[in-house]
Amino acid sequence: MKYLLTCLILFLTVEASGQSTVEQLPSSASTSTWWDTKKVKPRVALGYQKSFFTEVGVAKHWSGGDMVIPRSTALYSSLEWAPSSTGSVYGIKVGAETISGMGISGLEVKYQSNFKVDDIVITPKLGLSLLGSVSIFYGYNISINKSPFDHVGRHQFSLALLYDKSDWKDIF
Repeated sequence: MKYLLTCLILFLTVEASGQSTVEQLPSSASTSTWWDTKKVKPRVALGYQKSFFTEVGVAKHWSGGDMVIPRSTALYSSLEWAPSSTGSVYGIKVGAETISGMGISGLEVKYQSNFKVDDIVITPKLGLSLLGSVSIFYGYNISINKSPFDHVGRHQFSLALLYDKSDWKDIF
């Protein structure tokens, strides 16, 4: 299982590091429509799940639609750290998010360990997003190993940022 999870994370990281391209719209297309394909962006997040955690990683982000109903999808992998006085927990996660309008949903799978006990956690998430660049989530952690870490709870709140200078030009 650890071998399979490691291969999956490695595959998604390699896939997410591909080149980004931008498709140009034909001149007859509406100027309010845009499409940005496969942009690789750094991803950072802060959150709370009985204790604070932080994560850093990389995402492959697709955006499309128009400014009235924007749509986007992101595939990501990241490293998570949940510090605690009883022992920090480190995690490796892969996930996917999809945005339509301002609503966002996602699913992530995380392997976490304190180097004594291991666990696999599946987290479905819902929230609000600003064009996929800034997102606020509520997630529910489903532990395969019956939640072995006392400072990693079932309920998770997080704030995630996919950073790219061109996104901020589009927003502001």
